[in-house]
Amino acid sequence: MIIKEGSRVLLDMSRIEEEEICNLVMTVEGVKGCHKIRTRGSMGDFKIDMHLLVQSDMPLDDAHLIAHKVSKKLKGEYKDVSDVVVHLEPSSQRPQGSNSKKTS
Repeated sequence: MIIKEGSRVLLDMSRIEEEEICNLVMTVEGVKGCHKIRTRGSMGDFKIDMHLLVQSDMPLDDAHLIAHKVSKKLKGEYKDVSDVVVHLEPSSQRPQGSNSKKTS
């Protein structure tokens, strides 16, 4: 058991399924999408890093509050999650994979 657990950490294997996390996060009001979800760590000490899409014209205070709600929800659902890092991104209508920047 110790070798199996140790190898999962050393190989940097995902700890919780990305789709499962995204489905839970999408229940938080104001979340428009999520992607680039990574889970790492050992039993009792999982860390989640993710990108969260919010309305592009949302005030920063509101977006920050949504990020906190997402973190709290994930920590409440998964007892082994010790840290959640949320990268906020504006939700846009640009085609997926577009690198063009909006200019005024």
